[in-house]
Amino acid sequence: MKILIADKIDEKGIEIFEKNGHEVDKRFGISKEDLNNEIGKYHGIVVRSATKLRADTLEKAENMKAIGRAGVGLDNIDLEKAEELGIKVFNTPEAPSVSVAELALGFMFSLARHISIADETMHRDE
Repeated sequence: MKILIADKIDEKGIEIFEKNGHEVDKRFGISKEDLNNEIGKYHGIVVRSATKLRADTLEKAENMKAIGRAGVGLDNIDLEKAEELGIKVFNTPEAPSVSVAELALGFMFSLARHISIADETMHRDE
């Protein structure tokens, strides 16, 4: 299968596709025009938040079998059109949970230690 990686993902994910015999094209930040012109030659696509897969784009995806969304939300994918066309849509809802937990803990430490106040004071030379 030929897979388009339209948004940056971890290199390990790309390696998994390649190790399983898939041909992978990395086109991070592909323009909507280029995506519309080229999507028909792919069997799968991986997106994050930046790439929008609206009805007009999906209609050109005549060989598309699956859409993988690296992340939680699916609001950048026209799910009704994908279903109408028989394209399976997958996401990774658990993937960002560790990062979110780390960020939350970081904010808690910042609040507990008054880091933002200290940073502001330092920048004012007080």
